[in-house]
Amino acid sequence: MKTILLYLRDYISEHFRWKLYLGFVVIVAAFIGANYALDFEDDVIDRQEAYGRIGLFFLLHTLAYYGIVLWTAWQTGRSEALRSRDFWIKSALGLLILCTFRGFPYLDVVARSVPRDLSLFVLRMVKYTLGWLTAAIPLFLLYLIYDRRSGNGFYGLKFRKVDFRPYAAMLFIVGPLAFAASFTESFLKVYPKFKPEQGHLFAEYMGWPDWGSLLLFEAAYLSGFLFVELFFRGFLIIGLDKYLKADVVLPMAATYAVLHFGKPLGETVSSVFGGYLLGIFALKGRNIWGGVFIHMGVAFFMEVFAYFQKYVF
Repeated sequence: MKTILLYLRDYISEHFRWKLYLGFVVIVAAFIGANYALDFEDDVIDRQEAYGRIGLFFLLHTLAYYGIVLWTAWQTGRSEALRSRDFWIKSALGLLILCTFRGFPYLDVVARSVPRDLSLFVLRMVKYTLGWLTAAIPLFLLYLIYDRRSGNGFYGLKFRKVDFRPYAAMLFIVGPLAFAASFTESFLKVYPKFKPEQGHLFAEYMGWPDWGSLLLFEAAYLSGFLFVELFFRGFLIIGLDKYLKADVVLPMAATYAVLHFGKPLGETVSSVFGGYLLGIFALKGRNIWGGVFIHMGVAFFMEVFAYFQKYVF
């Protein structure tokens, strides 16, 4: 825990400015508020054809990301990144990879290839695991072009000198918060992601016990967070800090909030703070495994607590 506190102290003492952070909060709050007031992701984006979804996701993420990049440069006077062609090309390609992953029509193909009553269960598992095909591979190509000599591995995917103990302490603190959230109606509308009735149909189709569907689904669900950390804390932090230096964290936290549009409002708001903290840890530790551990752990707690609230008690 001492290591994490040192990361936070050093970063905040170096980077914090009242006007910068107040403006960040106002901009992100307005962005979140507009989405939920208009129900933009659920009522507009989700109604689009696949390629329309990619374009609208790209619009949202780029507005959030570059809006905070410009705000930060204005407040700090550090505008070197804005004059770098590589920064604009590399960051825009990365955001396009993310948005293609979010809106690509591969799910439509999968839906037509499985029995109708199993499609929702299978689609969810495919969505959680396919990031490695639709996003991580092109992201790796960006790494080969721009960062293969950086010494950080593939955007923080290295185990050298990784200490999980401070992150375990953080998870111990966050666990009770997830438990408290499991009593709220908005939380139980979204979680657990695993639906027993769907799992039963899939298990029956496969000829195995229901717990096999549960384990397979949760393994697929949790694996998706590895790509989330690879992109947001790996690419957007470790991959772009040579352009933005310490200013790399706030733009990532803003676009990370966009990823949570469509989820309960409290989860979206908390993602800003969570993304900010995990961004600092990745920036200082030069790896993403602490974030992977925290993210998977919190998601696991949310699944377990929601499952017991909804289907056991």
